[in-house]
This record gives sequence, C-alpha cells and structure tokens, in this order.
Amino acid sequence: MTSSPLSKPHSDLKIYYHNVQSLSNKTDDLSILLTSELSDISVVCLAEHWLCTDVVKLISLPNFKLCKHYSRSNDGHGGVAIFIKQHSEYSPLPTLKEIGTHEIFECAAIKLTDLNLINNTTSKTALDQFFANRNKLNPTLEVYNAGFSDHQAVILKVDVSKDTSNPVPPKTLRRFFTQDNLNKINALLSKEKWTEMYTANDVKMKFNIFLDKMIHHFEEAFPQNPVRINNNNNNNNNNNNNNRNKSWITTAIKISWKHKRILHKLCKQSSDSPQLTEYYRNYTCILRRVIRQAKRMQNDEYIDKSSNKVKAMWNIIKRERGEMKASHTNIVIKLHNESISNPEVVVNSFNNFFTSIAEKLVQNSPNTNYQPANQKYHTCAESIFITKVTENDVAEALRELKNSYSAVIKNCEHTIAEPLTHLIVRMLELLSQLTLHLQCLCADLLLAEIPAMVWEAPDM
Repeated sequence: MTSSPLSKPHSDLKIYYHNVQSLSNKTDDLSILLTSELSDISVVCLAEHWLCTDVVKLISLPNFKLCKHYSRSNDGHGGVAIFIKQHSEYSPLPTLKEIGTHEIFECAAIKLTDLNLINNTTSKTALDQFFANRNKLNPTLEVYNAGFSDHQAVILKVDVSKDTSNPVPPKTLRRFFTQDNLNKINALLSKEKWTEMYTANDVKMKFNIFLDKMIHHFEEAFPQNPVRINNNNNNNNNNNNNNRNKSWITTAIKISWKHKRILHKLCKQSSDSPQLTEYYRNYTCILRRVIRQAKRMQNDEYIDKSSNKVKAMWNIIKRERGEMKASHTNIVIKLHNESISNPEVVVNSFNNFFTSIAEKLVQNSPNTNYQPANQKYHTCAESIFITKVTENDVAEALRELKNSYSAVIKNCEHTIAEPLTHLIVRMLELLSQLTLHLQCLCADLLLAEIPAMVWEAPDM
C-alpha cells in the first residue's frame, strides 16, 4: 500500500480466497459474507468466476473494487479476479504471462507494499494454492466454510504490524467556523477603514491590498488548528455509506443466510439424504426471492427519498454495475521529466500549455508561407455596452456562491462570504467599476469570485 493502509497498525492483513465456480449466482452470498462475519477482510481473491472480461467488470461487491482479473476467451469457465477495499490503493502488476498457462495456471497479480501475492486457479498438480515471497511475514492459513460452492474458502493472514512503541497519530489542519469566529471577523472588518486601498494608484494594487487585509483578518478569526485524523471515523463513514447502499442486507437476511450455510454443511456431510438436499434447495430458492425483493424495496425507497429521481436511478445502475468509483484528489502529472503534485502548479501547467499550443503549432508548421498579419478577421458591426455593476449585483453574486473551497485562501469555504456581504460589498463594487472603467484585468482577479458582467446590446 502507498497511502491508505489496508489494515490498522498491530493487526493482520486478511486475504480471502475462494474457488467459487461461477460468480454470477454467488454475488449476493459474497456481499452478505463480507458485510457480516468477514467484514475485516482486506483482499478478495476469486478463482473460477466463469465470466468473460466485459461481465466480470460489472461485478459489484460492497466496499470493494475490482483491481485485476483474467478471463478465458474461448469458453465460459476458468478465470481469476482480485478485489480490494474501495478506498485502498495498490500498484498494478502485468499478467504473469511467462509463468501462466491457459486453462492450467491462470494468474492475476497486484502489489501491496513489498508483499507479492499470486492468485491462481486449479492446475493439474494442486488445488487452491497461495504463494508468498516472504516467509518472515508469518503467514497463516485458515480453511473456511462459506456455505456455497463445492470448494472450501481459504483465509490467509499476514502479519503486517509495525514495531512502533509510541506511534504518533497523523494530523491535519482544519478551520472551525463557529459563531464566535464569525463574530470575531465581523468585528475585525467593522474596524477596518480601507484607507490604503482607496489611496492606491492602480487596480492591481488596490485588489492586492484588499486581498491581503481579508486574508489577515480571516487567518486571525479562523486559524488553522492541528486535528488528529481518526481512521476509525473514516472507516465508520465508509461503512455507513456502504450500509446505506446495501441496506437490503438486513439482520433477518443475515440470520437466514447463516441457516443456509448450516444446511449446506449438513448436505455435504449427508450426501445420501435426498430429503435434506431437497429442503436445502427450496430454502435457497426462497432466500433468493427474499433478497431480490429486499433489493427492490431498498431501491424504491432510495429513489422516493431522493430529490433528483433520475440521478438516483442512474446511481443505482452504476452501483450494480460496479461503476461507483472514488474520486482521486492527489493528481500527479509529469512535466519535463519531473513529477508535480502541487494543485496550483498543475493548474498553471495546463493553462500555460493550452494558451501557448496554438502559437507553437504555427511556429512548427511546415507551411512557411503562413502570415498571421495577412489573415482576415470578421468583426461585429454593432456596438455593445457594459452596464454598471451595483452593490446589489455584488451581493447577489456572493449569495449564489456554491459550497466549495476558495482558490486563494486555504481551507476557506465560499459560503463564509455571505455573512460578510455588508462589510465587503462596497470594496468589491469599487474594484469591479475600476476594472471596467480602466479596461484592465489584473492576473490576481482571475482567481477571485467576481460578479458576472452584464452585456447589453442597444435597441435597434
């Protein structure tokens, strides 16, 4: 793992392996198993899923994502797949073609830190094998009766605990927007005279003075305080979201599913009892119908309670098809053989590229007869006018700001501007009017939320 550990410190990494012999009719069983008795599983390795490439990508397990798989192309059997926790990261590895053999040794592999695991299907010499490249991790195996498939499941436990006597919990910086903080910034802005801004010579200087004072008062009223990152809360939030999406797995269904497991075990032990086998089949059919009805009821309730019915229906479709992907905020690009992760540098790199690409293409064009000055440009013969921006326009723009973060002040939500409208609306109106009057726009204003200019054509 790179940033999101699969397991907590001083714990075991648990990997669930199962030769399921057709995954399409056992997805519900796996979903119930992974949300009840085996909720601590971090990696799920499945063999003999019997699905083609397009279908296996649609399999959705609660709180898990498909990260590697292999499917046969010539028949409906075989295949392997590896699922990992939804919010965990991993390093993909290529399919091991040099040691894999079609229908004999079919492989899928991922990398977790320095531990490599290979998941394989049935071969001619061994069944359901785990291979680990480090014995010092003290791996242990446990045979588990999952209650479905002719094969028993295997749980691999790997010691990934860290030897830290006094571990330091990770921290992050956070602002608290309490009523006391709001009262403080109101008091600070009420005392501000803005004399330096009014006496400044140009628009850019006025805006920089206004922004510097706003940041100074904001930092004083809403300081960033170090806060511990509680991984348990994150896990609980993920589990709560997962339970909301998979609320069809009720307590009654879990109890019925445990009874099904017991019946499955009894049928394996008493294969000469046709009455028990028939009872198990009827019980399984009834439970399958109950699960189908529970899913339908959960989906109906989700759509009824949603304010956007169409979006809710598409969310259900995406969830069932395994397309609900977590967003990634740690964007890294490679520029001039250097990796860049700073969001501001990434944005500026894109801006510089797209604003200069046209000129570079023209310069590198093999057509040497191209003369930009000789090109004809069609202009509009009619005049347009810009109306004056009033304080009401600025106030309306501040009220319409969405609940997102500012591009200028770190960890500052846009909605904090609305309670301060009466204190800053006059300065913003002045900056807008000077910008239009002097026909200029400083670069710093591009990052600010400025009310839209109203363009009006004259009556014809």
